[in-house]
Amino acid sequence: MEKIFRQEIFLGLVAPVGIDLNNIEELMNDYLLKKFAYKTHTIRLSKLLQNIDGVKVRIDDSSEYSRIDIGMRAGNEARSISKQCDILAKHSIVEVQNIRKSLEPKPESAYIFRSIKNPHESFLYRTVYDKGFFLLGFYSSRKNKMKYLIERQGMIESQANYLINRDEQESNKYGQRTRNTFYTSDV
Repeated sequence: MEKIFRQEIFLGLVAPVGIDLNNIEELMNDYLLKKFAYKTHTIRLSKLLQNIDGVKVRIDDSSEYSRIDIGMRAGNEARSISKQCDILAKHSIVEVQNIRKSLEPKPESAYIFRSIKNPHESFLYRTVYDKGFFLLGFYSSRKNKMKYLIERQGMIESQANYLINRDEQESNKYGQRTRNTFYTSDV
C-alpha cells in the first residue's frame, strides 16, 4: 500500500479575552493526534515576548488579571519598539524552524499559533504558509466572557470589563486588534 504524504498544517487561534483557550487547545491536540496521528506543537505568542530586543515589560503570573494585562502591555511594547505589527508572528515562524530543526517541512505535524491578536499577524502567516494556514476564530457573548473571567479566573467585574474592552480594539496604533483579526478568520 502506498504511503500518503501528509503535509504540515498551521493553525492560528484568534479569540477574545474570556474564552478558555486551554480547553480548546487540549481538544484540538487530542483530535489531531487520535484522528490523524498528527504531532502538535503549540506556540504561544505571548511566551515569545521575552525574545524581542528592547521589551522591558515582564509578564506577571501572580494573577490571571495581571498576566493578561501585562501581556497586552508587553505585546504593545514589542510592536511599538519594532515598528512592526506582525513582530510576534515573525518570532513564531522562527520558533517553527527551531522545532523542525531544519528548513524542511515536518510531515504529520501541526503547529498551533496561540493567540493571534493583530490582522498583520494573520496576513504574514498566510503569506508564509499559504494554503497550509487556517485561522480559527472563536466567539463568546460578552455575558459568557464576563462569567468566565469572574467565576473561573477570579477577577472582579471592573477588571473583566477593562480587559474585554481593551482586547477588542485598542486605540494605540500598535495595540491589540482582536475584533479586526477575528474578521480575517477562515472559520
